[in-house]
Amino acid sequence: MRKKPLTIIKKISNRLSWNYRYLLRSHGKTIYHCCIQKSGSQWFKKVFNDTIFWQQNKLLIYAPTDNFITEDQALLKKLKKLPKDVIVSPLYIRYNNFNTMEKPERYKTFYIARDPRDLIISNYFSLKYSHDPYHPYILEMRKKLNTMSQDDGIFEIINSFTNGTKKTLEGWFKQNLQNVKLIKFEDIFGTNQFEVFSTLLKHCGIDLSSNQVKVLLEKYSFKNISGRKQGKEDIKHHYRKGAPGDWKNYFTNKHKKLFKDLSEDLLVTCRYEKDNNW
Repeated sequence: MRKKPLTIIKKISNRLSWNYRYLLRSHGKTIYHCCIQKSGSQWFKKVFNDTIFWQQNKLLIYAPTDNFITEDQALLKKLKKLPKDVIVSPLYIRYNNFNTMEKPERYKTFYIARDPRDLIISNYFSLKYSHDPYHPYILEMRKKLNTMSQDDGIFEIINSFTNGTKKTLEGWFKQNLQNVKLIKFEDIFGTNQFEVFSTLLKHCGIDLSSNQVKVLLEKYSFKNISGRKQGKEDIKHHYRKGAPGDWKNYFTNKHKKLFKDLSEDLLVTCRYEKDNNW
């Protein structure tokens, strides 16, 4: 499902609004929202851009361009020095590259991870149907996946994504810094969402009342932004299903074996499994 292009008037309006907020933004607080793709980054964008959030905290979102997990040094150089006194969101980056970025003396970081098996399935459906084809790679993969059976397509994504996902997630889960908070997608969108999100806000020094948090979580619930109950699938929608553990509905034993061979101890490192006998 391709997004409708913004009109010139809308683009100008967005720029004026951003410039206005830039002048009025809060100072002395820089927050990095780091994550892996398909871990709810667009949901966070909606919440952080909400009027309630802005009026209470005057925190401005800055979304880096050409921003995706990469080892391309030219692209990484652009991310070396980002604006301060903003929420940098989303920042798709590996920990070793984030660690070398220029950052203000005072900052907070949170990282959103997701079960790598669900990332495989989410990427499969996203690349095949719903992702905005802004990059030639997406168009190439979409064409390729549409010539394959579903099982073969999932094999393709496992082969294409597992090594990179392993390198990305392991780096974040093996760091141990006080100003970096690791949060799982399954928790921030699970039954204890209010408590998990409130803890995240406290870590970042973001002030919202309990009632304001409840209003935002209800406003941007899966049901309200997708029009469906969580768990009800629409394979061509950006918010496809929203249910953790969905990989179990798609992984065959052969998929599991290939994923285990490529990922090794990743699920144990990321605390998704106690051992590899899943």
